[in-house]
Amino acid sequence: MRKPLLLAALLLPALFGVPTSVQAQEEPTLGKKDYVHPRHPRMDRSRLNIGTYFLKPYAVNDENVRDAKLCGIDFFLCQEYNKEALDIFYKHKVGVEVAWVLPSWWGGGAVPGSMAKAQPLSMYEDSARKFRDHPAIWGMDMGDEPSAPDFEHCGKIMRRMQEMFPNQFIYLNIMPCYASAADNTDEIAKSQLGATSYQSYLDTYCRYVPSDYICYDYYTYASLPYQFYDNLTMVSKACKKTDRSHWIVLQVNSSRPELWLSANQLRYQANTAMAYGVETIIWACYTAGWWYNQVLDTLGHKTQQYDKLRQVNSEIHYMAERYMKYRNIKTDLVGRFPVGQLDTLAFPHRDEMSSTRFHSLRATDGSALAVGTMKPRRGGRAEALFISSNADMYDEHPGEHIIRFRADAKKIRLTRGSSTTVLKPAADGYFSLPMRSNEGVFLEAL
Repeated sequence: MRKPLLLAALLLPALFGVPTSVQAQEEPTLGKKDYVHPRHPRMDRSRLNIGTYFLKPYAVNDENVRDAKLCGIDFFLCQEYNKEALDIFYKHKVGVEVAWVLPSWWGGGAVPGSMAKAQPLSMYEDSARKFRDHPAIWGMDMGDEPSAPDFEHCGKIMRRMQEMFPNQFIYLNIMPCYASAADNTDEIAKSQLGATSYQSYLDTYCRYVPSDYICYDYYTYASLPYQFYDNLTMVSKACKKTDRSHWIVLQVNSSRPELWLSANQLRYQANTAMAYGVETIIWACYTAGWWYNQVLDTLGHKTQQYDKLRQVNSEIHYMAERYMKYRNIKTDLVGRFPVGQLDTLAFPHRDEMSSTRFHSLRATDGSALAVGTMKPRRGGRAEALFISSNADMYDEHPGEHIIRFRADAKKIRLTRGSSTTVLKPAADGYFSLPMRSNEGVFLEAL
């Protein structure tokens, strides 16, 4: 999402009499053989990549691009095509996803189902023929938050553009589940998504759009917090069902000028996402884009968010060296979640969790955990857990929690933000480790 959904835009379908739901389709959901699997010669998809929206022209210089690399940023999204700027990105090995080379589309500001008429495939083909490649360009932007009636057209565009841009991935970000938030009427919810439910919206995407990823934004500190788990759960299931990579856009900035997110609030978002198997994390925003308190100010100078983001990105990248050797197979919510942070009707959480090789895992104080069970991508008996400590999303009561579990293993490899150690069981057969609030850890039963 490049800016908040506007009420006027949401009402357009009703005003113009455009159908607001997608009828059941006979076509099956795309299978693995149907995907566009480009070579991605520039974006290494075997590693967890961290992106961010915008390095605006006023901030593009050698020092800022170098500092972004030091901050753990692997690529920038929605960059203008400017050869001098691209040369700087390439020098520092920072990738770029360029926008406005292809026709731009924002579904939040358009009538659902109007994309094919307004921007036919020929417009994209004409733009693609004029493109001159540059080795810094990892991806091409084709739009943001289309509605469900436009997904069939998006799929045709993506398939054709991937043919015309063999060196790049084609980027498309879709709406979050709070596009149909509870305080909207049914008609507004339908006009946002162009579908009767978010699940229907996702199903339509998977039916028509031949990407090998699903990317969406979820701004936890500017929306309904409990729906974070809703969105992660639905997209995680869709990715497993259709063999796609799970990408997410999170916030480092704030929807209110008086609010500066803490490093722990950044950890809460990223570690929870990794517990659900996310493989690409994108932060909004690095420079001015929407809202307030970006990583760089309007003069291109670092704000307090720079050091916070650098630390959290460093932790993510360190854990990801092991994490990306595995794939998520399920996620459990364990312990007591604070009131208002979990829809207990939709997510009946449990007191402890078990998997094939890990058993009776819980925090001794009963605090909230998101626990992702993972299996090796190349097969084998090994099993891993990514655990996110989730009892303090607002960073109001930081503390330490003790995690206890049994395991079918004589030793457990523990990877956390800056270190790797080996755990051995105590005399009672239980393993234990301390976790700070909002921390993420990665455990491997070898």
